Amino acid sequence: MKSIDHAKHNESVCNYLGRNSAFGDWVITSAFYSAMHYVRHLMIPATIDGHTYTDFDSLFLSQKKMMEGRHGFMKDYVVRNFSEIGIYYCRLHDMSTTARYINYVFTREQSNMAKKYLGVIKEYVINKKPE
Repeated sequence: MKSIDHAKHNESVCNYLGRNSAFGDWVITSAFYSAMHYVRHLMIPATIDGHTYTDFDSLFLSQKKMMEGRHGFMKDYVVRNFSEIGIYYCRLHDMSTTARYINYVFTREQSNMAKKYLGVIKEYVINKKPE
């Protein structure tokens, strides 16, 4: 499956869940995963030091720091290479981590903010790399 298709699917889930204020945690989580796949669409293919990576896992395994996980790698990559959206991506990641592991209670305003961050990331990606 292409990353852009996965991004759109997760965005649809986010919008569907957003109709009910009881699922703010899942709105945030699906917004983050949608943003992650939009960014992967932008990242790949990636050429570094003359080598072209055609999939995320190859890029990750080749370029990650020792003991670095996929999410940490993505955050660092986005901040370094797409600074215009780095803060939005990092905020979504942090909100999603909180929603999944610490506190699932979020206000409608907070979940709407996550959707706004996703919108900024999506617009940036689509403008940089149209389908």
